[in-house]
Amino acid sequence: IISAVGEVSDIRQTISPALEPKAGSKIIYIDFSKDALQLGGSSFAQVINHLGSHAPTITDEGYFAQAFEAVQQLIKNDLVLAGHDISSGGIITALLEMCFSVPNTGMNLNLEGLGGDLVKVFFSENPGIVIQVGDVGAVQKILESKKIDFKIIGEVSSDSKIKIQNFESGILNIELLREKWFKTSYLLDRIQRPDGHAETRKENIFKQVLE
Repeated sequence: IISAVGEVSDIRQTISPALEPKAGSKIIYIDFSKDALQLGGSSFAQVINHLGSHAPTITDEGYFAQAFEAVQQLIKNDLVLAGHDISSGGIITALLEMCFSVPNTGMNLNLEGLGGDLVKVFFSENPGIVIQVGDVGAVQKILESKKIDFKIIGEVSSDSKIKIQNFESGILNIELLREKWFKTSYLLDRIQRPDGHAETRKENIFKQVLE
């Protein structure tokens, strides 16, 4: 784990990974790496015990800086509703975690523009982010003016499912996956807190926004 500090213009202007429950708002993918999708060193590779020999990298440092600055401008202009990086688990993990925090919220996605290998599309950890935006026209204008590559990959929906147009299984049940995601926290909670507290929290996870 690397901890770092950096200068910010306004510490109150932060972006949460939790989706805003605004059906129809768009999800945009911004790649910072300009590298081919790689699985080496990823969480997925570790799970299948195959670390690989090719990890993603930054191939154009100047472009990386431009992309970073463009995102800062979007935030400064209040154009980003929510955002998540793709550094731990890949894009599918980031998108699911954005949904986990907000009840009765999901996404309709089309990931065809990201590549033909769905395993790499889902799980590669190339530096990049996904953001939720309301005014997609204003966001496009800024990104295009700064020559930043981006793709609109879907929109927010009002049901607890992620529907992926070009994925064989088609639908991911957010509540079911959220329960699996929460299990480790629950097991630690049960050890660390008084009797009954962890169980109460577990019973209410689908009824409240998680912080």
